[in-house]
Amino acid sequence: MVASPEIILIRSRSELGVQLYRAAIGAGLPLGDAEDLLQAAPYLSKEDVTLIAQDLDQKGRRIRDLSVSLDKVACGKEIPPLGTLGIAFAQFRGLKLKEGTTVWPKTNDKGDRIEIEVEIWERLDYYARKIYVQENMHSRLTGAGAGTEED
Repeated sequence: MVASPEIILIRSRSELGVQLYRAAIGAGLPLGDAEDLLQAAPYLSKEDVTLIAQDLDQKGRRIRDLSVSLDKVACGKEIPPLGTLGIAFAQFRGLKLKEGTTVWPKTNDKGDRIEIEVEIWERLDYYARKIYVQENMHSRLTGAGAGTEED
């Protein structure tokens, strides 16, 4: 039996950031955590995005824990084990972390695009859609979208 090839999407990091932001809000995360995901997008790996999608099912527990840990680091506390997702969060905050002999400054070497599996993107979209306004005449008449007139 041959395994089916995974389908990969190529998205801009900007698009990824907005999708993560919307998905986090749709999953019920605090706005600050959603903003952290938006800002971390330039530094995330494909594996980080998969972890985030899985964490949204757990109401963002890992994301919240990372934010709190990095707040403590910014106040001079000891650096906890972060993993790649934590390092991405530290990079957008501009924290210089020293773990062993490696220092991670605020740089983005990931490029402008990221490859994401369709299944992961759809999982993020599931949560993002929870914040969208229903598409109907009532919502248009009450200010959603372009209203009832179109060009």
